[in-house]
Amino acid sequence: MKLGDINVNILQCLYQTITEQGKNAESLFSDFGLGDLDLSHPDRRISIPRYMRLGEQATRLTGRQDIGILMGEKCRSHHFGLMGLTAQSAATLGDALETSIRFERLYSSNSRGHSFVRREAERTGFCFYSISPYNRYNYFVVDAVLGGWLSLLQEWSGSSLSEIRQAGATVAIEFERPTYAAAYRKWKLPVQFSAQGNTLWLPNDLCQSNTVHSNPITFRQLERLCQQALDEILQGRTLVDKVEEAIAMQLSGQTPSISSVARYFSLEPWTLQRQLQSENVSFTQLLDQTRKELATRYIRDTKLTIGEIAWLMGFSSSPAFQRAFKRWHGQAPGQYRSQQQ
Repeated sequence: MKLGDINVNILQCLYQTITEQGKNAESLFSDFGLGDLDLSHPDRRISIPRYMRLGEQATRLTGRQDIGILMGEKCRSHHFGLMGLTAQSAATLGDALETSIRFERLYSSNSRGHSFVRREAERTGFCFYSISPYNRYNYFVVDAVLGGWLSLLQEWSGSSLSEIRQAGATVAIEFERPTYAAAYRKWKLPVQFSAQGNTLWLPNDLCQSNTVHSNPITFRQLERLCQQALDEILQGRTLVDKVEEAIAMQLSGQTPSISSVARYFSLEPWTLQRQLQSENVSFTQLLDQTRKELATRYIRDTKLTIGEIAWLMGFSSSPAFQRAFKRWHGQAPGQYRSQQQ
């Protein structure tokens, strides 16, 4: 199981940001094997750990801790390929954002989860999933996503951020107020830190506003192509694959139960158990297997501490995680990491 990946198309925004800061983006991207970025295949992706390392190096190179905010300012529909152009032609702003979330897999995937829509009586939240614990490697990811959504909102609505603020839009961010918090003034929106999640909140009347490029015929044509592309990505996924994915999304800080995973699929626990038995596998085996695969990648591909990885894998303590890792690999996670590096 992969930690996730992202289409390189969006990296053009980061490249442009670095260049505008007067730094050599070409050299940095070449160091990451991305010197041929403009010639990339439309389906080319890089892993999430590699993307985070690239962002961290861009922060070091430019000296800008707000690199994600600057990157988000550059985002336009075309950076998201077919999905972005489909959303651009949607009827309303809410439809456009929902379309981008519905087809998120076409440009990005993450074992931590998927973006989603949360509806309340008078407002709608467009939510980017949690990627805690937060550190210098992933602050910029949240900043780029939420900042990118704001840029797309301006493009699709033809309105300025000031006008969007007057309409009642707000932003909630999961991590604590960072040292570069003043940079969020660029968004011109109220920003709440230490929130329950990473969310762009829009009043329902703003969600129902028409987009400037609304075209129902084009939207239906492109939506069909997006669905075909999504079906190709999901084609061949077995029940085991789906359950492992659900387990991965529920791991952080807890041990998923068969009941919680069954609820994800709108099934009774005994029904899911019976279906797994027909595949000659148990829920306990899948839980252990998922933890092993993800933990191995976190140890090998990231610089998260052992304690942070233990929490991400849902273990009650760091010693419990280390015992499990030694059972999987015959050596402690620190020793395994040293050998891999």
